[in-house]
Amino acid sequence: MCTQLTYLSIELEGMYRVFLLIENLPNLEELKVKFRTEESLVQPKFNLKDGILQNKLHRVTFTGSTKYFDHIEQFFTGNGQNIECLTINIDLIYYIIDGKRFEQNLLTKMPRLSSLNLIIHSILTYCDPIEIETFQSSSWQTFNPIIYWNDIHAHEHTIFTLPYRCDRFKHFSNDFLSSWISNRSVSLCFEHVRLLSLMTTTPLTLETVQFLGKIFPNLKTLELTDPIHLPGIGDDDESNRNTLLMNKELLSNRTLQLLSIEKFCFLSRLQYDDSEVFHRFLHLLPNLMYLQMYIGRSLFRDLSSQKDKDSFVRNALMRIKCLQMVRFYDEKNVLSNEEIHCLFPNAQILFDYDEL
Repeated sequence: MCTQLTYLSIELEGMYRVFLLIENLPNLEELKVKFRTEESLVQPKFNLKDGILQNKLHRVTFTGSTKYFDHIEQFFTGNGQNIECLTINIDLIYYIIDGKRFEQNLLTKMPRLSSLNLIIHSILTYCDPIEIETFQSSSWQTFNPIIYWNDIHAHEHTIFTLPYRCDRFKHFSNDFLSSWISNRSVSLCFEHVRLLSLMTTTPLTLETVQFLGKIFPNLKTLELTDPIHLPGIGDDDESNRNTLLMNKELLSNRTLQLLSIEKFCFLSRLQYDDSEVFHRFLHLLPNLMYLQMYIGRSLFRDLSSQKDKDSFVRNALMRIKCLQMVRFYDEKNVLSNEEIHCLFPNAQILFDYDEL
């Protein structure tokens, strides 16, 4: 019978259905919920009949994205009494949470909590940075260190615990180096991270790339992405549209390399057809074998010419085993299969967003 269920992993829109399930699963011990985006969904609050539900729930994991953090808070009011392990890895839409509120509305509801792993990412304009002092109470000192950083250009806020246990680090940018702060002394190392998503808010610097090589020792995939566009923010800012991917120091450097990276996803619209930028990435990633990007006529002509004259470029292109063509820039100027194979003779060719 379902009432005897002890483990549940489910994907849902919002918390309301989670409350319905928990009410009817008194023997549940471990719960994993992935939230789907609720942009068009209005979530009602759940009315707890007796205030606190009687259950055996001791391990909870929330992932995905939500804009109803108050519903998550309500969940722990009714179900937090036996929880020992909590993992939250969510994108919090139009909301930021500081340590004081998290402590009052979550930590105090879980007296048995001994393990806490957090990654909470938020996008919110016109708000002050989170004060790290809100994570420095005696309650927070019981758990792993908290890191907070704020990308002022993309209006993004992220808090997470160390050690960082997720294999993906999203929304990284130059601003991390100058803005990250912790609630106590720590040494940064993200040894579990295999995929890093790097935002193009400001030109990439030599210092940032050196930093990546030091603190992400096991990185396999590098994504280059544009920040999420917020309506009304930067719409008329010409400088945003003309942002460079790299500063001159990094562009001219030919010695710095990230040896662990095997896959590069060039998903940014900035300088996607610039052969000098692409050439620098080939030097930066000498073990590159999997490439996801758009290649248009301009870049094709430049690479074709360089391939015949430069053995480094020729060998780098021959090393690519799989090319996933992104086709969202210029549908009228798409290369033929023959032209693509001319550049990448040893690569399997995929299109759009097929899985590698």
